[in-house]
Amino acid sequence: MRRYIARVLFSLNLGMLLFMFPSKCLANHSTAGRPVRIAVLDFENLTGQSEYAHFAKGLRDCVLSDLKLDKIGEYVERGRLNDILKEIKLSNSSLFAPETAIKTGKLVAATHVIFGSYFCLDKQWKLNVRFVHVESGIVLASFGERCEKDKLLDKIKMLAQQLQNNLSPSLERFASRQKEMANNKGDFERFEELSQATNNYENGDKNALRKLVMKYRRAAERGDAKAQFNLGLCYENGDGVEKNPQEAVRWYRKAAEQGYAKAQVNLGFSYNDGCGVEKNPHEAIKWYHKAAEQGDALAQNNLGFSYAYGNGVEKNLHEAVRWYRKAAGQGEAVAQLNLGISYDNGYGVEKNPHEAVKWYRMAAEQGNAVAQVYLGISYVEGDVVEKNLQEAVRWWRKAAEKGYAKAQNILGLCYVKGNGVEKNYREAVRWYRMAAEQGHAQAQFNLGFCYHYGRGVEKNYHEAIRWYHKAAEQGDADAQHNLGWCYYKGEGVKKNLNEAFRLFQRAAEQGNADAQNMLGVCYREGLGTPVNYKKAIANFNTAIAQGETYAMANLGECYYYGHGVAQNYKKAIQLFRTSAEAQNARGLFYLGLCYFKGHGVGQNIGKGIELWRQSAELGEEYAQRELGKCYLYGTGCQKNTQKAMTWLKKAAENGDKEAQKLLKSL
Repeated sequence: MRRYIARVLFSLNLGMLLFMFPSKCLANHSTAGRPVRIAVLDFENLTGQSEYAHFAKGLRDCVLSDLKLDKIGEYVERGRLNDILKEIKLSNSSLFAPETAIKTGKLVAATHVIFGSYFCLDKQWKLNVRFVHVESGIVLASFGERCEKDKLLDKIKMLAQQLQNNLSPSLERFASRQKEMANNKGDFERFEELSQATNNYENGDKNALRKLVMKYRRAAERGDAKAQFNLGLCYENGDGVEKNPQEAVRWYRKAAEQGYAKAQVNLGFSYNDGCGVEKNPHEAIKWYHKAAEQGDALAQNNLGFSYAYGNGVEKNLHEAVRWYRKAAGQGEAVAQLNLGISYDNGYGVEKNPHEAVKWYRMAAEQGNAVAQVYLGISYVEGDVVEKNLQEAVRWWRKAAEKGYAKAQNILGLCYVKGNGVEKNYREAVRWYRMAAEQGHAQAQFNLGFCYHYGRGVEKNYHEAIRWYHKAAEQGDADAQHNLGWCYYKGEGVKKNLNEAFRLFQRAAEQGNADAQNMLGVCYREGLGTPVNYKKAIANFNTAIAQGETYAMANLGECYYYGHGVAQNYKKAIQLFRTSAEAQNARGLFYLGLCYFKGHGVGQNIGKGIELWRQSAELGEEYAQRELGKCYLYGTGCQKNTQKAMTWLKKAAENGDKEAQKLLKSL
């Protein structure tokens, strides 16, 4: 079935929160007139411990026994629920996702579902209960309580009472809102008609959509504003007619000039977007204002966005907040998100993290994926809500399962680091791939990294290069650095120092410390560019300012050999030691070299060899080579040909030419 969907543009940056872009009108489905039928599901066991699994049914039964559902409607019998759950073969891990709860509700012909969860943190138990409208997925009521384990039953009774007190008011508010949407916005009838026509079309009536368009056209030509709007939507989406943005705008304008708010919103968006009409932000504002003054929530949000960015009006964050608040108060999820962002950053309102989280939660519970990501971040920060990585992951997973690429990438990182979930590189790769295939640059880099180093997938340099290229073309500095490294080492591509230098330079210009260090190496060694010690030292210092420990070792090497600066063992040792203390393999090697040769410190061959051993175990080829030579010749240690061969082979495999030459001679 084809539907008219709101279009949104947004950007997520964990340090800088950006407002959601204006939306067009979104069709809604209503279940007005149907009797209330409630399904109460088992609670979700979030403790991760099977010994508490039996609480799932126990808590559900407590809620059911304490609720007086017969005063509101009817409830779905337990036996019927069990049959359905067996029929669709739901696993325990998926049963309690809101999407699955709603699916279950639909299968048992419920209009509403009640479901909850429980988990334990530091001996404190947390209970959550939600009351959700099945067809829209809107959360009508949500409650939570904390308690000790022995108070669980008391708290669940308290939650049941809260739920009981809010069931009727929640249903009344929702019914009122649905009625308002049907009467004032004109979504309901068109959605029903389009759904029926689409079903008929799919069942063989190839003229069904065309007949619907003809119906709208006849009414539109008689001056019916709602029909004019609906006909505009048909042209906008290609429902029963060929897509024609200009014709869509023509019908939107006819309806808008009659005061039809939804048409005014879409006409404003067309001017804002330059779709079917020449782009004109000032004209967009005019139509947004007309609809917003009639109380249209989408128009109010769009108007707020325009004031936030000075799009068609003078930038005014206070005015933006005023319009966001109006829309948010009507339950508009994008406006709730934008209001949360305003409080989070102090845009047009005094900074208030508690208010920010409150509005994020409202939007998140309506299924807004960006809000779900921000709410997850709140659980990581632990400033407003108690720090809880599992809860953060739960919200990120909701957003990721909706196809939100940024959430998919974040979820992949969680599986890599074991944050809120058990470490699982294969699962990380799965989520990275979903986001990468949507064009998410960071996910493309992360997926390339997994292929490069064989994390969760078989090592494959060519696949790594492919994904690094995609991310690098979008300007991702990490990908540019890693792609440069592949050209530098000849991994997956033919060695090309000129290309490596170019990529290191692009990434370094964006502030990537690893690339700044490698750019310094290129200038110092004359790789892909003429030797320039001054630029080498400048790049090393820039990287060191960001804490890059390889750059410390490389600058120390300049002082050790006198490259571009006066030879200074004391300064070199200071840099080597700082790098070594951070367990940097190159720093450990050079500090070992100083002790081995007695340069700048009292000679101590044993300490030098021990530092080389630490460096070699971290993969440093210079240390592997020198350690191999010590074992080969018995320098500072007992001669051991087997150990010598082991370390020399490792160095040779890492590309050390001296080790390769030495092995051939043995």
